[in-house]
Amino acid sequence: GTTAAALGSFDAQGVKEAIVRGVLAADARAKEMGDELGRA
Repeated sequence: GTTAAALGSFDAQGVKEAIVRGVLAADARAKEMGDELGRA
């Protein structure tokens, strides 16, 4: 009951999409940092 209500609220506010965007941004930055280390 309470967990379902919270998850429904998260869906309504776009939390899943925000988390996905954050993970993609972190992945892109990790690749940039790897490239920088490769040039050092």
